[in-house]
Amino acid sequence: MMPVKGIEEVKIKWLSIERNRFKLYGFLLYTGCDEVLVRYMEEGIYDLDNISGNDCAIFLIEPPTVRWLDYTQKINHPWRDCFYNDGSNATTPPDGCFTQPGRTLQPGDIQKLVENVDNSIIVIGDNVRVNGGRLLNPDFNMLYNRSDAYDVIRYFNMEYSEVPCLIFFKDLDEKVIWKHPLANFTDISQLRTYFRKFFGSEEYKYY
Repeated sequence: MMPVKGIEEVKIKWLSIERNRFKLYGFLLYTGCDEVLVRYMEEGIYDLDNISGNDCAIFLIEPPTVRWLDYTQKINHPWRDCFYNDGSNATTPPDGCFTQPGRTLQPGDIQKLVENVDNSIIVIGDNVRVNGGRLLNPDFNMLYNRSDAYDVIRYFNMEYSEVPCLIFFKDLDEKVIWKHPLANFTDISQLRTYFRKFFGSEEYKYY
């Protein structure tokens, strides 16, 4: 599973996505109004990530949780390489580059900053002042809008009435080859049973 902000992010990162040599791509499309799917995905994202296999990348517009970040780090999930930068590749800045008026930060200053990050102001760029807590712990919910599923619908020339659904395609520039409507599921157990049966089917394995 690949949580994304929307179709534009997928288009921007497409070359990086292709490097993982997926054989099939999908989009699980729903909005905040599709309450059963929203509730299912709280746990279902881990189920689907497992049973959909390694050869298929299924995108969804869903804010990643702390648990998802830990999960993807533990298994070296390709989502991290494609869509998440935790700063682990950042280079160590040269000595003396952290400055305060009149002096260089001393040993222990960074620890004090981190301990009081929510009450700290960090100056970045052209004297832009940012709350330290918001900079180091961004609110993913503000960045991911489930209603952007309609942008995906428009991109693939589908009808709004087809949401919620699961679609598959071979390439971003090709048409949808497979649609699975999900509007008739009324509780989580139905979705759980359906997805487990579908991803274990010979029909899915064929693609």
